[in-house]
Amino acid sequence: MTPDDVLQAFRDADALLEGHFILSSGRRSPVFLQKALVFSQPKVSEMLCAALAERVRAEYGEVTVVTGPAVGGIIPGYEMARQLGARAMFAERNEDDVLVYKRGFEFNEDDRILLMEDIVTTGKSFRETVAALEEYPGTLVGGGCIIDRSGGKADVGTTLLSLASIEFPDYDPNDLPPEVLMSDRIRLGVNIDHVATIRNARGGLHPDPFRAAEIVSGAGGDGLTIHLREDRRHIRDEDLQRVRDASDLPINLEMAATPEMLDIALRFKPETAMFVPEKREERTTEGGLDAARQHNHLAPFIRQLKDNGSKVSLFIEPDMVQLAAAHQLGASITEFHTGRFVELCQAGEGALAGEELERIRACAERAVELGIEPQAGHGLTYDTVTPIAEIPELTELNIGHFIIGEAVFVGLEAAIREMRRLMDEART
Repeated sequence: MTPDDVLQAFRDADALLEGHFILSSGRRSPVFLQKALVFSQPKVSEMLCAALAERVRAEYGEVTVVTGPAVGGIIPGYEMARQLGARAMFAERNEDDVLVYKRGFEFNEDDRILLMEDIVTTGKSFRETVAALEEYPGTLVGGGCIIDRSGGKADVGTTLLSLASIEFPDYDPNDLPPEVLMSDRIRLGVNIDHVATIRNARGGLHPDPFRAAEIVSGAGGDGLTIHLREDRRHIRDEDLQRVRDASDLPINLEMAATPEMLDIALRFKPETAMFVPEKREERTTEGGLDAARQHNHLAPFIRQLKDNGSKVSLFIEPDMVQLAAAHQLGASITEFHTGRFVELCQAGEGALAGEELERIRACAERAVELGIEPQAGHGLTYDTVTPIAEIPELTELNIGHFIIGEAVFVGLEAAIREMRRLMDEART
């Protein structure tokens, strides 16, 4: 198995992500390997570990125990032990944050021990496990991992075999190069639905979403959001291709999880398909999708869209249960609902707004840990956008109604540029 084969396995699992990520070591990188998505597939885990086991036999000889740090070493360690006919154990952190062996795990004098991890970046947890093994009998024959993202530079405290040794760039957060600092710029997605709402109020062709898409592209917008609702109250079917023809910006198609919308999305192939809750009687989306309760309904829709080449986003509340469900469903992106935060700010409920802001912040941090791109939106205004944009993990804000409303008074380009300015200031 070649390094390219290994990376392809990660790509096939949507586990090779590009953006701006905070690694578990605290360092920053434009590449994130979401190994949990790879090791959630037993057949892929078996394929990767079988290939590494061949190298282990050739280089290290007999192995009687495979061990590694929790949690990264547990699944690959177990599968490697199965491949090598060895016992599997893992070290875990105690109350002092030190890796130790619990659960009755024991080593014998004649044990030949392989230390196993999924991904090696700095080698810190590897070295800590080596230190933990010094308290036990047996011989450490060496280490193994699926990907060594240090390119062989990490000090792991022993020899290391890897299926792929690739030096992905990573940086000290206090010494980021200019190109990474630029990547920290939060994107602005502009929802142009309400241009179509005004058009439809009277009928005819004016104002035209096509023209709005052109203006967004030239005014500092980074993406276009359109919501094709079941009742076609604003964006219509014929608008989809016209908006795409108007701009090279990526399109985020908001949609309900219905067979009709799935069929349209599969044919249209938006860069991102976002599932949102939808009720005929609501004036606008009133809250986040209940991804946890609708897991079985959403799963086949998400799978088909991803297989068709679209990223899939879920519009959810800033709630850890919903975020965990999004992760289980394989969502590439989550957009956290900021509506309650905005309402609390506008009602003068500063303390409660602060609590809601912290929920959004915590969910954004957790999303990054899970390998999900965190975004946010709904109801944001000039007065409320700054604290949301200051959350460093958020990559994009999607804003529509307020911008279109301001455009009535100052013009669409000016409204977008002012929102862009406020978001940029929040990141400086």
